[in-house]
Amino acid sequence: MRTIGDIYGEYHTMPNLQLHQLRVAAVAMQICDNFNMQLNRKDLAIGCMVHDIGNIVKFRLRAFPELLVGEDVEYWENIQKQYIEKYGPEEHEANMGLASVINISKQALDVVDAVGFHNWCLVKDEGSWEHKIASYADSRVAPFGVRSLEDRFFDANKRYADTSHTTDSDRDVLYDCIRDIEKELFSHLSIKPEDINDESIEKYFEELKKIEF
Repeated sequence: MRTIGDIYGEYHTMPNLQLHQLRVAAVAMQICDNFNMQLNRKDLAIGCMVHDIGNIVKFRLRAFPELLVGEDVEYWENIQKQYIEKYGPEEHEANMGLASVINISKQALDVVDAVGFHNWCLVKDEGSWEHKIASYADSRVAPFGVRSLEDRFFDANKRYADTSHTTDSDRDVLYDCIRDIEKELFSHLSIKPEDINDESIEKYFEELKKIEF
C-alpha cells in the first residue's frame, strides 16, 4: 500500500502543490468532523489530496522561482513537458489523467472531477455532499493558506483583471454558486466559516499522510 507521500514522490508533485492539496483535504476533514450526516470520508480525503496533481501543466515556472523548492527550474520544466505531452496543457484534463493512473476509487476520482472554479454551479445543483465539500474546501485555500471566500474573490478579481479566463458577469455567477454551497454546508455544521483556518486544520495533516491508497 502507498501513502500520499509515495504518490507525490512517484508523480513528481511540486512542493507547493503538495501543501495546497493537503490543506484542501484538511479543510474537508474538519468539515466532515462537524457535519451532521454520514459522509464518505476516506474517498473525499483521497480525492482532495490529488485534485490538483497535474496542475504543473499550467504554471509559468520561471515567473515564480520561490515555488521551485528542492529542484531547479530545468527539472520542473522537464516534468511539465512530459505531462503536457501525455495529458495536454489543460489542468483539469491533466489532473484527471494523473488521478486515473494512481488507481484510486471511482468515488475519489469523481471528487477530483468535481473540483474546479468553473464547476461551482454544476456542483451546487447536482453534486453530492462530498463534491460540495471538496469544491468549497478548494475555494477556501489560497496559495499561502486558508482564507475566507470574500478574500479569495478579491484575489481572483485582481489575478484575472487582465486575462480572458472569464468575464466579470460569469465570475459573479460562479461566486454566487460557491456562496450558496457555503450556506448549504454550514446549515449542517456545528461550526462557522471563520472557525476553519490555518490553525484549525493543522491537526489533520498527520492523519492524511497515513491514509493508504
